Amino acid sequence: MGYNFVKCFIVLKEKLIFNNNTIKNVTIENNNKIFSDYYGIMVFNENNTCIKINPDAIINNNADFDIMNCFYPSVNVEDAVLQQIGDKTFLLILNGTSHRTIPLEKNIKNAYYRHNVVLVEYIENNNVKYSLYSTKEYKIKHITDLDDFSYFGVNDDLIFIPGEEVIKVFSISSNKEILNIECKQCKSHSKIFYTNAGIVLYTDGNVYLLNKK
Repeated sequence: MGYNFVKCFIVLKEKLIFNNNTIKNVTIENNNKIFSDYYGIMVFNENNTCIKINPDAIINNNADFDIMNCFYPSVNVEDAVLQQIGDKTFLLILNGTSHRTIPLEKNIKNAYYRHNVVLVEYIENNNVKYSLYSTKEYKIKHITDLDDFSYFGVNDDLIFIPGEEVIKVFSISSNKEILNIECKQCKSHSKIFYTNAGIVLYTDGNVYLLNKK
C-alpha cells in the first residue's frame, strides 16, 4: 500500500484502486516494486519496464500513464526511488508521467524528496550521516546537515523539520535555521506536509492541521 495526505492508492488482488475507483488500464503484479508520493505513482516490473502513472489524469477509471525502460534489479524503493548504475546512484523524481534523474555522489542508503529538496542518508567513514540538498538545478546544492532522518515539509524557501515538541524552520537561500515553532504534538519521527490549508502534521497515527491563530 502507498499513502500520502493528498493522494492515496491501494493495491488489492493485483488491482490498482485510487479514490475508491479501480484503474482499468494498469495491471499490478505481486512482484512489482511500487512507489507513490504527491507527484504520482511508479510501478517497476521484472520485465525491466516502469509504468509512470499520473493520478491527476484519470478519466472513466483509465489513468494517464507512460512506460519507460528501467533495469529492475537496479531500482531500490524506500522513501524515494534510487537507481544504482555501476558505482553511481541516481534519484528518480516523478512528476505526472514525466520524471527527472538526479545524480547523487555519496554512498546512499535512503532518500526523501519534497518540492525541490531532498534529504540523503549516506555512509561516510563508516558513519551514517544525513544531509539536505536543493535540487532546483541539475546539480544538487547542499543546504544543511541533520542529526537524523526526517520527513520534512517545504514551502517556497522554507523547510519545516520535525523535532521533539518543536518544528525547526530552515531557509534554503541562507542555508541556516531561522525559526523554532513550539508544537507539543510534534516528534522527531513525525511527518510534515505543507498544504494550501496550512501545515499538516502526522504523528503516531494522528493528523493535526497547524495554522496560526
